[in-house]
Amino acid sequence: MSLLAIRLDRAFPPSQEPSLPPHELLQPLLHLVDEASAAQIKRFRRLEDTQRCFLGRVLPRYLLAKELKLPWSSLAFGRSSKGRPFAIHPELPSNFDYNVSHDSNWIVLASLPPSSAATRVGVDVMRVRIPWEGETVNQFVEGLKDQLTSAEQRWLASSTTSAIKLRRIFALWTLKESYTKAVGEGLSLDLKRLEFRFPSWDSFEDVKGFFDGSPLAGWTFELLEIDEGHLVAVARSGAGEPKVQLREVELSEILEVAEASAEACAEATARS
Repeated sequence: MSLLAIRLDRAFPPSQEPSLPPHELLQPLLHLVDEASAAQIKRFRRLEDTQRCFLGRVLPRYLLAKELKLPWSSLAFGRSSKGRPFAIHPELPSNFDYNVSHDSNWIVLASLPPSSAATRVGVDVMRVRIPWEGETVNQFVEGLKDQLTSAEQRWLASSTTSAIKLRRIFALWTLKESYTKAVGEGLSLDLKRLEFRFPSWDSFEDVKGFFDGSPLAGWTFELLEIDEGHLVAVARSGAGEPKVQLREVELSEILEVAEASAEACAEATARS
């Protein structure tokens, strides 16, 4: 299974405070997305939010143009009634599915290859940090208590240090988010009905998911550390699936694929 990741600070290296509005700085690149995506990108006021949204919209296009050789300009995207994105193209494999997540410095995309027996995938990336200044780890965990099962709360309470407890709560949270995104339920699903267990309390390997106390049969869950400060969770509706293969992408690669796709379309049009 493919997991593409792009670093925000490599795609758009930090510079001095820009004088132009965020969407105007990205204007030269907005032709790479559809009008609806461009409108969404322009709604953000903070430059980093604008950049994350843009990268989240071009990553699926890059994947489909590079891996499935679909013309960039012919790709279309929609959303379910609950906001889950999906791709539209007559040549897409019937089981194709993808999901995007971003937080802090990373934007990630998980997708199912045509050979996969899985039909749904969800991904969530989060920076392992307390989001509010002045709050302790215990206070942060207490605020999420109503979304955790009794077993998960005991696992957190057994943490020997605050750093371990913080990593554990983010491990649980990203796993729960990845599953809700895979099934397309989002915030409508009570996260306390989901439980994740680890064979070894000191490792995030071989994680198992449960729903209302029963095993989530036919689902595969993986947890990766993308760098020292970020965790990525992937949920797939398929047992025995190959492990996730993470690949970092540069913005220059995305632009090259988009340009090559446009040139190929122009040549095909000229020949017809």
